[in-house]
Amino acid sequence: MNFYIVVMCMAVITFFTRSIPFIIFKNKSMPNYLKELGDKLPLSIIVLLIIYCIKDINFMYGNRGIPELISIITVITIHKWKHNILLSILIGTTLYMYLIQSVF
Repeated sequence: MNFYIVVMCMAVITFFTRSIPFIIFKNKSMPNYLKELGDKLPLSIIVLLIIYCIKDINFMYGNRGIPELISIITVITIHKWKHNILLSILIGTTLYMYLIQSVF
């Protein structure tokens, strides 16, 4: 029973926090600094996630780092080619899983 109460509280809080911008900017235009943040923040977050994911890889030890680098290069190449983030992430993740399970 407590599980359902916790899930409901989390759902209500998440819904409320996601709807705040729509309530605040309902009849107003969005300030320029928020538009700038909306343009620059996604790329910054992705770069930070990539750095976080590869920060502990020791490139001097054996084959470590090779599957990661191949997958990162593949994701970047496919994204530049097709401009489809979901396709590039799907292919990059599949390639990474294949490389660590079968090749390295």
